[in-house]
Amino acid sequence: MVACTGSRVSAIAAAFILLASVTAAAQDFPSRPVRVIVPFPPGGPTDVLARALGEGFRERTGQNLVVDNKPGGGTAIGATACKNAEPDGYTFCLLTASTISLNPFLYTSLSYDPPKDLEPITNVVFTQQVMILHKSVPVKTLAELIAYSKANPQKLNFGSFGVGGDSHLGFEWLKAKSGAQMTHSP
Repeated sequence: MVACTGSRVSAIAAAFILLASVTAAAQDFPSRPVRVIVPFPPGGPTDVLARALGEGFRERTGQNLVVDNKPGGGTAIGATACKNAEPDGYTFCLLTASTISLNPFLYTSLSYDPPKDLEPITNVVFTQQVMILHKSVPVKTLAELIAYSKANPQKLNFGSFGVGGDSHLGFEWLKAKSGAQMTHSP
């Protein structure tokens, strides 16, 4: 997950994401609440992360971090809101790698151009993909899961954070490479 600003926001604003201590040189920032755009609905991992960062931000700066959820469109709605934000250093976006690296290849007409419209600041968190199965699925290994899915086509479903995201495409890659039979449920 990367933190970005739209429209080339000033570098001093990176203090939000890094949660660096506010120094005398930057004591005028922030002078008001800071907005963070999250391209997912409330309650998901990115939203929870933004709210946790907000607690530390408030403790360090005395200002609130206002989470502005802009879900939909495979994160394109949130990225567009970031692109269109006032370039005053008071709006940040918590975007995923798929927003920047996958969406341009998945969608023919995005309303944002990552290299042109977004300025990455830092990588906020590194995530891993994990596969969790209900205990009723009688497998213990990935090889057993693939075999089970082939023997029981259309019986298994897999969930993701949305069409075209890394959690979706990872399973599609597994299906293409192994012949596994699972249905996507975004």
